[in-house]
Formats: sequence, structure tokens, C-alpha cells
Amino acid sequence: MNLRIQKIADMINKGVVLADIGTDHAFLPILAIKHKKVQKAYACDIAKGPLEIAKRNIQAENLDGQIETILSNGFDHVPQDVDVVVIAGMGYYTAKDILEAAGEKRLSTCKQLIVEVNRKPELLRKWISDHHYTIEQEELITERDFDYIAISFTTDYHDSYRDDEILCGVYLQKKKGKEYLSYCDRQIAFIDGVLAKYPHDDDYRKELLQQKKYWLEAK
Repeated sequence: MNLRIQKIADMINKGVVLADIGTDHAFLPILAIKHKKVQKAYACDIAKGPLEIAKRNIQAENLDGQIETILSNGFDHVPQDVDVVVIAGMGYYTAKDILEAAGEKRLSTCKQLIVEVNRKPELLRKWISDHHYTIEQEELITERDFDYIAISFTTDYHDSYRDDEILCGVYLQKKKGKEYLSYCDRQIAFIDGVLAKYPHDDDYRKELLQQKKYWLEAK
């Protein structure tokens, strides 16, 4: 089982009913059940092909009674008894579309929402902040030279997050750690590369310099 799925499973509240939206091959629900993190799970996907593979994987682990596969576009056919929803393995814009299609009323029925994106996590934090939701956990997962950020949040009210928190992370900055410091260095190096090729003294350059300042302070 890969590190990314393991880390996401570790974030799930114990003893809940899980829905994994965009489950692909059902690796996350299988792991969550086997490690007794959840009572029951729904492996949901928009495509029939991945669901057929998911069914075979579930049957191979003899978990048919605890994991149900559901053909669903986002939340459309997700049962109401779900406590925790995971949306992982996709880009920010796809995840955002799923969340917005569900609507605040549906999202508020979940005790925990975990969204993992492979690019632009600051856009996800900005979306959470704009909706005044509450970030509870963040995990940085570096695997095969790719950085993934998983964010756990609820629909409980929270004041808007600061710009540095949206860019660099709310809890990641507090936890720091070797992996996060390396992540900061990669962001700074990327910005330096852009600045070197962008000589214009305009608002975009000022924005890049401000972002670099935030990353330096996050270390």
C-alpha cells in the first residue's frame, strides 16, 4: 500500500462510516477497514471500470459485508449515514466541483471532510477560508518526487485564514519537521526561478516576493 493512501487513512476519525469519492480501486476503504479505522465504507466512483476492479479487490480481501461499491457522480448517490468523506487523487478544480455540487447542507452532515490534492493546495485552503470552514489537520505527503497535501476540515465556522496560512499551511507551519522544511525550500527555489526570468517590477513580481517572504518565515 502506498504512503499517500496510508497517510490519508491515518487522518480518518476512528469508528465512523466512510465514503471514498473517486475510490478508483478501493485501496483506501480496504485499508481503513482492515486497520479497524471505520465500521463500514462506501467505495464510490463515477466510472464503471474502476468500480469493477474495486469489487474484485474487496472480494479478494473478503470484505464484501463491510465495503459497498456505489456508482456515483460526486455525492449524488452517497448514503446519508456517512460520517466522513474522502476526496483524493484528483486536482483541486475537480475536488472543488464535487464539493460545490454537494452544497453546504449536504457537507454539513459530515463530521469530517478530507480532501487531498496534487497541486495548488493554497486554492483549496482559500476555498475553505472563503466558506469560513475549519481546518483541523494537514498532512504533507512526498512520494515519487511529487508533493501531495491532504487537508481535513469541517463546516464549523472559522474566521478567514491569513494569507500566509492559506499559502504555507495552517498546521504544517506549526508542525514543521524535516519534510516540511524541504518542501518550503522547493517552493522558494521555484519562486526564485520564476523571478530570475521575470525582470518586470510590477504587481506580479511583488506578489512573488511576498510569497517568498511567507515561505521563508514558515521555515
